[in-house]
Amino acid sequence: MGISGEFYTWIAALYSEPTASVKVNGALSCPFRVRNGTRQGCPLSPLLFALSLEPFLESIRNNIQGIPGRTGEHKVGAYADDLLFFVASPLESLPAILEEFRIYGELANLQINMLKSEILDISVPTWEQTRLKDSFRFRWCEGAMSYLGIRLPARLDTLFEDNFPPLWRTLTAELLTWSKMHISWFGRISVLKMNVLPRLLYLFQTLPIRIPTSFFALMKSAFLRFVWRASRPRVRWTVLVRAKSGGGVALPDPHWYYIATHLLRVIEWSTGG
Repeated sequence: MGISGEFYTWIAALYSEPTASVKVNGALSCPFRVRNGTRQGCPLSPLLFALSLEPFLESIRNNIQGIPGRTGEHKVGAYADDLLFFVASPLESLPAILEEFRIYGELANLQINMLKSEILDISVPTWEQTRLKDSFRFRWCEGAMSYLGIRLPARLDTLFEDNFPPLWRTLTAELLTWSKMHISWFGRISVLKMNVLPRLLYLFQTLPIRIPTSFFALMKSAFLRFVWRASRPRVRWTVLVRAKSGGGVALPDPHWYYIATHLLRVIEWSTGG
């Protein structure tokens, strides 16, 4: 990968004999050796893990048949140690994947937990599915599987139903709890910004699908009810969602955030970013 020897020296300086201290009531304990793992919050550790995992991923790409796309084959997606494989010929590809895991495990001491590993059947014939279940101890998902907080269904037309309504039920229950607290209406807008908006944004960004207008109307109604404690709004919605520089109070408008996330993708695709 073109990493120089000087880089190795830096890594050795950080990881060969790391120490840590415990702060209690402002007082630091004596330093002690960190003998298991790395310093908590070390920003370099996940990057090193990604570098160490790349040879394994490259070997996987060279040894399995993936799902053909418009510009190439989709074979594997990786987010740290959460791996997602796109397999077109499971009877040939799954043994190859497990063999790669065995070889990599001997070198890096990484082991796959078969009982936590899942398979989502999209178009596997019944006879082939029976053979796979007898040969591999993976957990077979019924209808959808979870990956990085997203429910991935076998049918794309159920992406909305599998993801947005369950999240909204969770958010509604949390807003009900927050609504019982004595918070100003500015504070309630901050709650929506910090607690609700990030989770909605995550789905907006990761699922490029059409969301029904009725869902945005539902969110708007819930936001207003939460901000004004179920009483009559004292400020119009257009003023609430306007930027502070324009005389508003910057209440999040989910519909505009939804449009913005997809426009961002269009810009990235258009500019090659």
